Amino acid sequence: MLSIIGALALGFVLGQRGWLGKAGAWAGPASTAGVALLLFLIGAKIGSDAEIIQTLGTLGLEAALYAVAAVTGSLLAVKILERLLVDRLEKGEEG
Repeated sequence: MLSIIGALALGFVLGQRGWLGKAGAWAGPASTAGVALLLFLIGAKIGSDAEIIQTLGTLGLEAALYAVAAVTGSLLAVKILERLLVDRLEKGEEG
């Protein structure tokens, strides 16, 4: 977990100092693709697990709703934070 936080902090510092150049322009689409790939791989892992598939009927609708809610909540949180940070950066650039 520390390596993830460290990578985020490093990206932030490099981006703030302008050392990434044009790489910042593809950061949004790359993040979206990364999230999509991550969700695909999680689905593939779940789909290939025979034990989960066998017990899928007993897990029921509640488990599916929790999964959908978790993914939806995560995506909404990212969008909200993205908008807040973009607005904040745009105001900083204007001032």
